[in-house]
Parts: sequence; structure tokens; C-alpha cells
Amino acid sequence: MLAWRTPPSATASENGANEPTGSMVPWAQRRLLEATRQALAAVAADVNAGLMETVGVRATWVEGERAAVQIHLPEGTDKSRIAAAIDLENVEAWVTEQGELRVGIGPWYTTKETDQVVLSVIKVVHVLLGLHGAAASTDDHQHEYSHGPEETEQPSGHRFRILKEAKVIIDLVRGTSRR
Repeated sequence: MLAWRTPPSATASENGANEPTGSMVPWAQRRLLEATRQALAAVAADVNAGLMETVGVRATWVEGERAAVQIHLPEGTDKSRIAAAIDLENVEAWVTEQGELRVGIGPWYTTKETDQVVLSVIKVVHVLLGLHGAAASTDDHQHEYSHGPEETEQPSGHRFRILKEAKVIIDLVRGTSRR
């Protein structure tokens, strides 16, 4: 899964560059870019929630040429190794020139594709860094995104599937799976 690329025309339209008089196209493109950003923020929020609940790792949405979340890993982590391992899970990942780990997202990702991003990062972070069991540590972190109504103790919907699949992955790694 590849990160969504911001089209160059979106940036030009956003800045009002070369807008023809009387055309509705630039206005419509700005609305489309605004809706796309909202969809990306929602995907990023789900990725962040899934990672915080399972491995205690925070992800924040970053805007740029490629749509992505920045994965906040412990100091001293070999982020290039983590990015390469996530790439092997068929999820685009890279390290920026500033040394930040980014994982690609897209505004049209389905719940299943968003779950795949989360599960790929969980698997790699757990296997390579040994991080797991974050449920206790999530109370210490402030969520950066609003998820609507108050969170409950029991996750539901796709977040429940993420937690269930993450447990299977962790059990497989530990050799305790009952599958």
C-alpha cells in the first residue's frame, strides 16, 4: 500500500495561484483538498489509536508530498531497519532526512487497509523492539485526535479486530498461539 501523493495542482489551487476569473474549478479543488485532509486525519487517528492500544507507540499525521503518519519510537531505535521491515509487510515506510519514521496512508483506505497499516507496524515494532501490552500505558498518554463519543473500556468494530489480530501476532511470536 502506497502513500497518497498530493497533486501539485492542489497546492497551487490552495494558494490561489493563477485562478482564472469566474471559474469554479479552483474553489471546487480547495473543497476537495479540505475533504481529503479530513479523511487523512481520520485514517491517522485510527492508526494512532490502534498503535497506542496495542504497543504504546504514538503516531501523528504529517502533511507533505506523501500522506503519512510519523511513528514515534524510543530513542536510539534503528528507524531505517523498522522502515525496511514495514515495507516488507507491503506498507510504504521511509525515514526522512530529519530521521523521522513515516508510514504511508491514503484518504481512500478502507477499514481493512487501515487495519493492515496498524497490524504491520504492530508486528514489526513487537518483533524488532519487543514492545507490547500497551493497555496500561495508554492512560499516561493524551490522544492527539478526537474520536467522537467518550472511549469505553471495551473496544468495538475495527479497533477490536486490530486488538484481536495483534494478540494473535504477539502470541505467535511468543510461541503461545492456540490456533
